[in-house]
Amino acid sequence: MPNIHRLILMTLWGTALLGASAFTLVQTRLPVVQPAAAATPPWAHLQKRVVAPLPMQVSAAGQAPDINTTNVTLPEGLLPAIQTALAQQSEGASQFLLASLRQSAAGDWAILSYAPVDGPNATETYIGEGTAARVLLAQRTAAGWVAQTQTGDAFDALLAQAPPEFISPAAKTLFLNQRRSNAVSAVDYKWPWAIGLSWRWMQGWHYKSAHDIGTDGNDKRVLASADGVITYVCQGNLGAAVRIKHADGQETGYWHINAGQLAPGIAVLQTVKQGQMLGVLRPGSWTDTQGCQQYTSQTANSAHVHWELPGDFTVEGWTISASVSAFSKDSVTKTCSGGCWQAANFFTSSNNPSGNPTPTPTATALPTATPTPAPVNLSLLPTAIYTRPNMPVLLAIGISNTANISGVTYSLAYSSSLTLVAITATAPMTVPPVPTATLLIAQAEFSATQYGIASVNFATVTVTGTNGLTRSVLTHGAQVYIGGCAGDFDLDSGIELNDVQQVALHWPSQISDTVYAADYDVDGSAAIDIADLQRVAYRIGSTCLNPVSEPITASLAITAPNPALTLTLQPVSATTFVGNVFTVTVMISEVAPLTETLDLGAFALEVTHEITALRVLAITPGDLLLNSGRNSVSLPIRQSAPVSGTQSQSSLVGMVSLGVTPTLPFTSGVLAILTLQALDIGTHPWQLLHVQFTDKRGMPIPAQAVGDMQLEVTEGHRVWLPVLILNHNSQANSGISISSGVSPP
Repeated sequence: MPNIHRLILMTLWGTALLGASAFTLVQTRLPVVQPAAAATPPWAHLQKRVVAPLPMQVSAAGQAPDINTTNVTLPEGLLPAIQTALAQQSEGASQFLLASLRQSAAGDWAILSYAPVDGPNATETYIGEGTAARVLLAQRTAAGWVAQTQTGDAFDALLAQAPPEFISPAAKTLFLNQRRSNAVSAVDYKWPWAIGLSWRWMQGWHYKSAHDIGTDGNDKRVLASADGVITYVCQGNLGAAVRIKHADGQETGYWHINAGQLAPGIAVLQTVKQGQMLGVLRPGSWTDTQGCQQYTSQTANSAHVHWELPGDFTVEGWTISASVSAFSKDSVTKTCSGGCWQAANFFTSSNNPSGNPTPTPTATALPTATPTPAPVNLSLLPTAIYTRPNMPVLLAIGISNTANISGVTYSLAYSSSLTLVAITATAPMTVPPVPTATLLIAQAEFSATQYGIASVNFATVTVTGTNGLTRSVLTHGAQVYIGGCAGDFDLDSGIELNDVQQVALHWPSQISDTVYAADYDVDGSAAIDIADLQRVAYRIGSTCLNPVSEPITASLAITAPNPALTLTLQPVSATTFVGNVFTVTVMISEVAPLTETLDLGAFALEVTHEITALRVLAITPGDLLLNSGRNSVSLPIRQSAPVSGTQSQSSLVGMVSLGVTPTLPFTSGVLAILTLQALDIGTHPWQLLHVQFTDKRGMPIPAQAVGDMQLEVTEGHRVWLPVLILNHNSQANSGISISSGVSPP
């Protein structure tokens, strides 16, 4: 019978152990994470510290530029790209007016004119400024709209890539040449009204660089003074304005056109010819303080053009000196001293209107059309590439539709953050087996010099067919993401959990440790700690094109001398047995007064204990975090080497916040739950030795840990079980009696 007792007891004991083990797995959920060797990224040898994205010019309030879209209706998704482009301007302004918009037929290109409405170049200043016309070009890509303003190589590259049916080659050439250099051509300017008509000088220099000249007649057409490219169009409530850049690099402006009578085809980056009608003046008494942001006042019996000149100017033999209200020609001088209404102050134009109707030509038979060859495609491959500063960038140059081609010449345009090393031919210019296949004819090698997003495009391309004629070409550029942006460690131009995990591989470490890599030391503190992890985690969801703002640099202000947080352990003592898994709660027991809401972002806890006493298995969030709706992730458990001369070591656990949401200020409650396992019999003291906290942006929050814990570990439990004894009586009824007994473990 004792054997039966022992068999029953062993069965129940084994069942109890299995049940306890299963419960432990359900409760902890996380396996024991053993320390692993940190992976070394391919660029670790560079020892380049992560830097902030390119600086942005923002308003005093720290916001993105305010964009006035009164005059335009923007396609979906374009406004953020415009804000990004204007934020990088050196205007000293934070508010801008979008004056006009022109889109390509396919809707994938847009050109706008704009002007600042505050700052040193505000409305009153830019009206009449000879170099004030401002142009913004945008392209819709697979990743969304990309916009550039006319301030550097990135704009030039984007302009070169724009299709010729949207921006003509003549407009591109004139605009780019005159943006980069001084005057290169002489221009024969004409008065901006029709030939044979005499208009009267009404007012001398005002708004710094304009004269008013009135019609005094029925013909109110305003004509272009010379050939050029339109750089500014604004159509307000009543009045409209046009600015034109000419071949000598100068600009003329034409204001007070009737807003409803702009001529067809008048749009930004369209070419115009001398004498081409820009619009019709608005007559009568009217004022316009909206739309184009100018104030206009005109009397009832007048219609006049507010004609902007770049300064010293010559028109039809008349010399106009800057800021001097006098026109001179040969020995004749006309002045505006004391008013310009003298009968002699008329000027007769020789400008021949080019917009007059012409007779319909006699219809003639058209020659038989010959098939037009498909455009040749010239591409940079890959279209998107990710790298780091000082690393090579290799782009293949591919060409397709190469049938009947005898030669190709081209040049590249690229951003200043790239340096061209060499262009090497990789294949002869021959027809591939399949005419539409892509043939790689060369490789362009660049060196990346600084963080940012760089563009590479074809600046000029000429493809000659075997018949000696030039073939049409479609070009496709590439984007180079150099280091992406701060925190983009996997170089995919965005911040995700994978970037946080890469930092965690080096956590914790100091500059003297082999696992330390400066790339992951986000705050430059010579240590990779919980603050670096949280600074990256805070920016999850950010992209390099639309970055989340960088972490603040000011710490929380503490109004009390004590630390902001005080941590304790509960229970302070525990009894268990060898091999058992148990939990201990980490409590926030005190929160000192703060001058702002405390929003916890990340924390790390260092538990010190005897090597053989216990093992830290996991850390899970407590009620304070769960109730905040925060999405958090536990970090790998790190165990230190034994402390020299002792039998102690430390276990480091931590947690970072991935989805920062507004929370109530923290008060006392359960911060985290530690899951541990007892390893050895005896009385084992252990303590929460060190804590580190950050707010949601990664800035430190003062904290301290208070109190130790005693762990009593025994050999095991004695189990008292009811023992079932079966008494059998062969002569009478059978029965069951119950007695109790003690069984050793």
